[in-house]
Amino acid sequence: MIYDIIDSKELLGRLQGINGWIEENKSHIGNANMYEIMACMIARNNIRLLEGKNELLDAEVERMIELRKDSIEEFQEDVPSSKKLFEAVRNGLTGSSREEMEYICKAESVPFFINNTRRRGFDGDITMGLEAQTSRAIPGFNHDNRGEVGFLVEKYENSSDNVKEASYPVVNWTINNSIDEIKMMTSISPIETGYSK
Repeated sequence: MIYDIIDSKELLGRLQGINGWIEENKSHIGNANMYEIMACMIARNNIRLLEGKNELLDAEVERMIELRKDSIEEFQEDVPSSKKLFEAVRNGLTGSSREEMEYICKAESVPFFINNTRRRGFDGDITMGLEAQTSRAIPGFNHDNRGEVGFLVEKYENSSDNVKEASYPVVNWTINNSIDEIKMMTSISPIETGYSK
């Protein structure tokens, strides 16, 4: 996983490669890969903890966000609760374990999938024409993957307070936008801390 990379040169190469691919394919693939973006930011944050600030890594992370700006902004507008975790990670939040880093990535990517499915179907892309998006949209879609929601709930409960506070809004949104069976059997409680990133 990208978040396992702790060598700044290796990560820089990976980020440049990802951004190059995005640029080459942006005419027909415009959706943000939220899992990958979160993993890249986490990796950058981990290196920042080891080596200090790295302007080259910061620039590539911001370039990635800019390249997927339309998709990210649409997601955050539709699902405002996604913004807190995204911005916390963008500003330096990381996981204290591999499991926590995986949780952070999925906490953003699962609701992104739900929202995108509602807007343009299971594999629709933001670059598709409006008519194609509308014809494939499933506005009433609710998430039905019990295992995925179960993973989010379990990892939420085992996360550090900072990660819990940042991720609560979006994970709670995911639960509330799942099928009734999941909603009725699943819940998480917010944590009260002073984390403000």
